[in-house]
Amino acid sequence: MLLRMVIIGVAVITASSSTRSTSAAPVGAQYTFVAGHCDRTSGRGASLRNYIVPIVTGVGSAADRVRNSLSLPAGQASVVTIVTDDSVCTAVYLAQVRLKHGGDSTLVGPIGLVQVGSDRYVVEDVSRRAGEWALLDVYDTSLNYLASITR
Repeated sequence: MLLRMVIIGVAVITASSSTRSTSAAPVGAQYTFVAGHCDRTSGRGASLRNYIVPIVTGVGSAADRVRNSLSLPAGQASVVTIVTDDSVCTAVYLAQVRLKHGGDSTLVGPIGLVQVGSDRYVVEDVSRRAGEWALLDVYDTSLNYLASITR
């Protein structure tokens, strides 16, 4: 019997019961991402949408400055939608893992994800905090990081 364990981002360890030995591949020899997903059970997506809508719909120069600093468009509440497409969610999740967690997907649980307009995503990754505040990250549809905001 051959037992194979993948330790994410560290090494691959193979053990054989017939030889009672183990071997480890060099660090980085196999790098595995755990496919992410959007949290649809705790209401994180709806809560995130409710937080972003006033930013997008705000009027006046102060609202414009906030949107510009976050690279978010102005618009109606309807332009902020909860992402339910698994392929989009996984792509954004993996971008978040690479950029904000050095590729270690063990540090990231399910994310909250909303799309703003046709070309922006806002991610709530509960593992990223600034003290008591959650950090929200903004990406474009090419998954380039644009900005962060606290919540």
